[in-house]
Amino acid sequence: MKLIRDKKKTAAPEEKPVEKQTVETTLGQVMNKTQPPKPSHPLPTARPAVWKILVVDDEPEVHAVTKLTVGDLEFEHKSVQLLTAMSGKEAREILLAEPNIAVALVDIVMETEDAGLRLVDYIRNELNNQRIRLIIRTGQPGVAPERYVIDHYDIDDYKDKTELTTQRLYTTLRTTLKAYRDLTIIDINRQGLEKILNAAPDLYRLQPMEEFLEGVLTQITSLCPIGKSSLIATIDCALAHPDEESNLVIRAGTGKFINTPASSAADVITQTCESILRDKAPKESLPKNSVLLPLALNDNILGFIYLEEVGFLTAEDRYLIQIMATQCAAALKNLYLYNNLEKANRQNERKNQFLGMAAHDLRNPIGVIQGYGQLLKYDISDRLDAEQLEYLDGVQTASHFMLRLVNDLLDVAKIESGDWELECLQTDIVSVVTEGISFNRQLANSKQIELVFDYDKNLPQIKIDTSKIQQVMNNLISNAIKYSHLQTTAKVRVTSDEDNIIISVKDEGQGIPENERDKLFKAFSRTSVKSTAGEKSTGLGLLICLQIVEAHGGKIWVDSEVGVGSTFYVSLPIRS
Repeated sequence: MKLIRDKKKTAAPEEKPVEKQTVETTLGQVMNKTQPPKPSHPLPTARPAVWKILVVDDEPEVHAVTKLTVGDLEFEHKSVQLLTAMSGKEAREILLAEPNIAVALVDIVMETEDAGLRLVDYIRNELNNQRIRLIIRTGQPGVAPERYVIDHYDIDDYKDKTELTTQRLYTTLRTTLKAYRDLTIIDINRQGLEKILNAAPDLYRLQPMEEFLEGVLTQITSLCPIGKSSLIATIDCALAHPDEESNLVIRAGTGKFINTPASSAADVITQTCESILRDKAPKESLPKNSVLLPLALNDNILGFIYLEEVGFLTAEDRYLIQIMATQCAAALKNLYLYNNLEKANRQNERKNQFLGMAAHDLRNPIGVIQGYGQLLKYDISDRLDAEQLEYLDGVQTASHFMLRLVNDLLDVAKIESGDWELECLQTDIVSVVTEGISFNRQLANSKQIELVFDYDKNLPQIKIDTSKIQQVMNNLISNAIKYSHLQTTAKVRVTSDEDNIIISVKDEGQGIPENERDKLFKAFSRTSVKSTAGEKSTGLGLLICLQIVEAHGGKIWVDSEVGVGSTFYVSLPIRS
């Protein structure tokens, strides 16, 4: 299955084209072509649920009168089912068998003088049912006074049978059913929200994503007049590879779609979704009063929400559902992005492993070439003419550069894989910088560049990995020499402030254009500035310097002016 991006594309001649619709902020733009016009009154559900009312009383007349009064009661287009018990004991059995009772009308005096109150206590404390609405209805108020019962038992209303007329009973039940409905919505919303919150930290993983989408469905079906059956289907590769074949996968379902993704009903829905994605007319119509809502983000359709038994939706209902759809689409995008990131990280890890192995295997033969070249130069140089000596020098120069490149590659691979550790000791920073200057003295002399070293007195010792910071200093000083003109000066200075040692390496070279400075600390990124004597660079030195300095908790940066020169700074914390 491929996603269709071209809105001007037409279907094949034998198929009826479907107008491409965009996702708006309401459900008026849903893609269900068979849905009837929105009615001006609420629609009953296809399989209406019932409000279960339990009547607990030992007088048969009370049951008869209650049935006559509320037998035809309807609330939100759901009828009433009366359950009757002649004692507290019978009521307990019914409560265990029927957990979703909305209201219980309970007499106090039955098999015992406090049987009704014991039943209330059982419901609230043993069954832990806080949702059912409890109405005490007694003919002997003197046995259990109203104030005492209200203060000591968790009930919702207290009525004397003499005052509970037919109309008052009808009104009381309708009001109580409304309270039960509201509590049910709150409780379902809480459960749905818990699923969303529990899944939120790990939305990028498959199972938490399904939990998140299940929570969204729970919220939608509880907030709006919608039946119990719904599902969310997503399109694989919708963001990662929009032009590749993609499968429509059912991620979450409620009602009849729980654990039945391969059902015939689900097949009809997925086929309809695929037809819409191909700009074709669906072969089969969806059930009446159903809604198919696309999950879209930045003109990409990522999936669909399918809802059955949809009643009349207010503007608020439509707005809430659209918010949920947007949440789903954003969560799906995060999932795809994370999966792509994980894939890239795995590829990068494999690259580093390959790079490390290749560089390690190259180092030994390059070292052999360099060693034999040195032996030849010292042993037979007096028997070689000028051209042959030049060839031998070329071998030495190339092998030296290759060995430095291999070492730099190994350093980068270790740093990026995290396979390196600092061995920090209290150190005199002046001695470390002095060694770096000494190491580069011969290179400076070859270009008649004066190396000047200046440092503050009484500098504090600093805890560093000496060999790593020497590597930084060697790189910065050698770069200053490489990019400086002949017969100039390179200055190295070490100072301190209250918290840091600050090292600067200043040259009188060409300077670096401002628009190229962001390339300096990236692998293999080169500026337009060339070395003044043809010296070669691996393009990795400053990247390694950056990683080493930051691993010490420090900073490295550059100030430069074209035609004047550059100054590189390294700041290292004194206390680490």
